[in-house]
Amino acid sequence: MPLLLDILYYLIVYVSYPIGLLSVTIALLVAPDLLQYGKTLYNHTKTSSYINIFSSIYKLQVKRSWFIHFYYLSTVLSLFNVIYDHLYHNSITINSLYLIHSFRRLVETNFQNRKSKNDSYMNLSHYLVGIWFYFNFNFLQFYKQEVNPKKSIKVFQFIVFIFLNGLQCAHHLHLQSLRKYTIPHRYLFKRSYCAHYFIEILIYLSLMWFDNFSLETVLPFIWTFFNLSVSAHNTKNWYIKKFEIKPKDQLHSLLPLYSI
Repeated sequence: MPLLLDILYYLIVYVSYPIGLLSVTIALLVAPDLLQYGKTLYNHTKTSSYINIFSSIYKLQVKRSWFIHFYYLSTVLSLFNVIYDHLYHNSITINSLYLIHSFRRLVETNFQNRKSKNDSYMNLSHYLVGIWFYFNFNFLQFYKQEVNPKKSIKVFQFIVFIFLNGLQCAHHLHLQSLRKYTIPHRYLFKRSYCAHYFIEILIYLSLMWFDNFSLETVLPFIWTFFNLSVSAHNTKNWYIKKFEIKPKDQLHSLLPLYSI
């Protein structure tokens, strides 16, 4: 393994992930607006009163439709990994599963962008973190295969993964069918405001399980769980404020439970 790839691996695993989780925690405590995007971003554009440095960072916003860049990047990188696995290891690994997931999200996001008339925004830091995450995930899978090649995935693992992707796709299609910024009400949305985030977490949990809880899949799972939990909490608060939902009628932000 080239020294440069070793260095990059250790920087990603032992530096970037800890710094990333610490940064999100600090942002939650000091500058929560930096973690908002889309509809939840609107709550704070006129009421924020940060010190100058956070005010300046907060003003750096990009279109939310740029989410599609994440999936272009991930589709290309995971396709490279799949071809590399086939040529040099003669195996079908979780890289094939991630290619399916990335391409599906690419198609969904492209459809959503074409349908949406008015674009919303996200902070530039949020966009850069997304690029960082999808590059890191795919690089870690490539590096792992070079150091310790994994056996091919099993048929039942493929079936489970396809089921979870189909389930999330159904929830995303329901979201796209709604009038903008209304509360979803079908499928697991009957029990959770952000059931699609819950399924995303299950997708990364399945990848971690299929890969025998390797560090290269545990770290992305922790990151996904932490960040989507924050996003789900923000979404729930936005729904409660906008639609004046009474406590007895409130759903869980993430888990498909009756109420919390």
